Amino acid sequence: MVHATDSKGSGCLLKALIGCGGLALLAVLAMVGGCMWMASPGEQIDTDHITGPESLGSAELGDMIEDEGMQKLLETVIQELDEQDRKNLPAWFPRQKRSVSDFGAVLPTSITFTLEDLPGNEDPAIVAAINFRGWVRPFKFAIEQMTESEEGAQSYRGNRILAMGDRAFASFQKGTLLVASTLPALQLVLDRLLDGTTTGARPLPDDALPTGEWDATGGMRNDNGRLDALLASLDDSGEAEALYLGDDATLGFGLDVVDADRARGSVQLRGVTGITPELATAQLQRMIDRFSETFERWDLLVSQEVAIVDGGAVATLELSGLQDAILRGFDFLDLGVTPGEIRIEEVAPPASDPDQPASAEQPVTAIPGS
Repeated sequence: MVHATDSKGSGCLLKALIGCGGLALLAVLAMVGGCMWMASPGEQIDTDHITGPESLGSAELGDMIEDEGMQKLLETVIQELDEQDRKNLPAWFPRQKRSVSDFGAVLPTSITFTLEDLPGNEDPAIVAAINFRGWVRPFKFAIEQMTESEEGAQSYRGNRILAMGDRAFASFQKGTLLVASTLPALQLVLDRLLDGTTTGARPLPDDALPTGEWDATGGMRNDNGRLDALLASLDDSGEAEALYLGDDATLGFGLDVVDADRARGSVQLRGVTGITPELATAQLQRMIDRFSETFERWDLLVSQEVAIVDGGAVATLELSGLQDAILRGFDFLDLGVTPGEIRIEEVAPPASDPDQPASAEQPVTAIPGS
């Protein structure tokens, strides 16, 4: 009898252990499944579906994490982050092992921008559709909670809209983030997506964009003289104010990150009928010069060439010095200004100061205009 009782008790204990183990396994699987569910983006729309036949222009950026040039650029960023950890963290603090794939959850898989020329707007509105690789659901949940708690939160056709001041409005369409510079522009894109009136195609002719392989491409038409106005805004001479490129004029561009230190680009004016190709080339040169000034503020080396090609104007650019610009960006991160606004000078104290020898020189940070 004793042996029978012990056998029965052991069997009950074994069943209990098996049951607990099964529950623990289910709990672990549930946690893993929940994390995978939260990390997955869920259903997303194609970002280029936000464009419509009336869109003034568009631009597209693909999956940068898969681009060889971008990978090399990210490797430079990772090396500098590791160097910052080495300098700023104590020796006993565990170091984080970073890799290019770590940026995968941060960098979008695709982005599309559209320009929308809405009635009554002085400038075209910008709308962006962004698909992230992961962790979309927590982000979407956070935005929805913010719209619920925010006073005056808005909803449009069942989509919650988060207003960030009066210059940015955000909403989700499935797992795709939409951000617009104006509320009417965001509502216009939501109407396209919900009504199925999107084109999913660029609002530009095929020859408006540079040929070849590019990381990012885009362009705009001259509807309502918007392209004329853009060139006039970039021309300090005032000569562009009276120019008219023509109804069929387009501006297209392509941008490619070559490696950790170099990038290349192409900008072209096509379909110009209102002015001569020579004058169009001069206007494009002025535009490129303005961009070059900005690049040079970051000490990027710019080489450019503008020429007449097939009756239009085409500019090619080469940028170098990206790696040094990134390193300077880390150096000046805590100063709150851009590297182009800072110069380091060796300034000697006045010789008349009796408390300081004239030969002692101290580095002084000088900010232009201060």
